[in-house]
Amino acid sequence: MSTTLAHRGVRVLALGGVLAGLVALVAHDGPINGARGVAVLTAAALLVGPLARTVNPVRLAGTPPRDPAHDDPAPGWPAVAVLALLAIVVLTVHDGRVLALVGAADLTVQAVLCRSRGQGWPATGDGLEAVATLIGHAAPLGMCDDGRLAWRNPVVNAAHVTLPLAALWLAAVVIGLAVASTSSAPAVPVFVAAASTAGVLLQVGLIRSWFYGAAVPLAAAYGLLAGGRWLEPVDLLTFVALHAMAIAVLHRQAIARHDPRTARAVQFPARTVVVLSVVAGLAILAPT
Repeated sequence: MSTTLAHRGVRVLALGGVLAGLVALVAHDGPINGARGVAVLTAAALLVGPLARTVNPVRLAGTPPRDPAHDDPAPGWPAVAVLALLAIVVLTVHDGRVLALVGAADLTVQAVLCRSRGQGWPATGDGLEAVATLIGHAAPLGMCDDGRLAWRNPVVNAAHVTLPLAALWLAAVVIGLAVASTSSAPAVPVFVAAASTAGVLLQVGLIRSWFYGAAVPLAAAYGLLAGGRWLEPVDLLTFVALHAMAIAVLHRQAIARHDPRTARAVQFPARTVVVLSVVAGLAILAPT
């Protein structure tokens, strides 16, 4: 009971923070880059990944209240659709009042769906919670089966998390948002090449499902990039480090299933996508 009350308390505080943010958007005079919100959400998920689900104010509407650790953390297709819609909005709308209205509408709709479909809905249908949970798999702070917080190896956790195909599309939305929001012409053709290559390799089955964990650090790398440059050159080092983590995830999964020679061969297609991804990102980060 005490845990449930604590969760409700932090969600009430989070709701107050969200409402204050919406009011600040309305009061803001001038254009707003909504993609920076994705960068902030990504940073928070990387620092305290599992807490993103605990503090989600949408869960206040669910009954009966329960620990989100018991929900399925895998994102669903509704979450992909919601995140894609929000991405289009932040890319095309820079008026604070409109963004606040969209944010309030999303919060209301998600609360209604959580109320009608149960506490498991936000994990699969709330785009913001889903992407925070996905990126949170790369956080050094994790949640044990008994609900306790503990330190963990992010590479091991990302390598062994079970993700559906929808998680790849969720990561693709974040990556596309980052590329589009930076308007970096040199990165666009490389991004298109990486996306096309990944699509073909997935379609023909050359990227195995156990490699999907590599999408976690890739989503984190581009999520931080969505808001533009920050604290140079730390942003560059972080971007490259997260891609190195993606390579480590691929290697760990491959070597666990095959001999070294076969492991190098089976992970080569996925590594190709990661290399193209880091080249595209470096083109974005390069000074204009």
